[in-house]
Amino acid sequence: MKKILVLTIAMFSLLACSSDDENNLDPIIGTWYKFSQNGEEFGECEKKTTFTFSENGTYSITPYVTLNNECIIDGKDDGNWSNKSEGNYGIIPSGETEEAVAKIVFSNNNNTLTFTQENTIYKRK
Repeated sequence: MKKILVLTIAMFSLLACSSDDENNLDPIIGTWYKFSQNGEEFGECEKKTTFTFSENGTYSITPYVTLNNECIIDGKDDGNWSNKSEGNYGIIPSGETEEAVAKIVFSNNNNTLTFTQENTIYKRK
């Protein structure tokens, strides 16, 4: 009986730890797609543009554009990001040394992010 009790306590302890770890992740971590700017929704092609922020502090962006009636990838960018606090995020593109700081507001239960300077909205994929 003691073994069952000890196993049960151990199992609940493990479950509690894993959910705490998930709750401590920065809300920016994940893949986001471009949705709108200044209240105007992007077309289907531009909505394929993704911004991925990884837990290890790196990011990548894959922009899509329409060219000659075709939706194509328009290059790719990556670099490092950091949370500066109070919704300010530092972004340093690869090959550069200067950090740009962007103000980001999360809404819709952290499923929508807005770059406030550009008024560009991304939604979680």
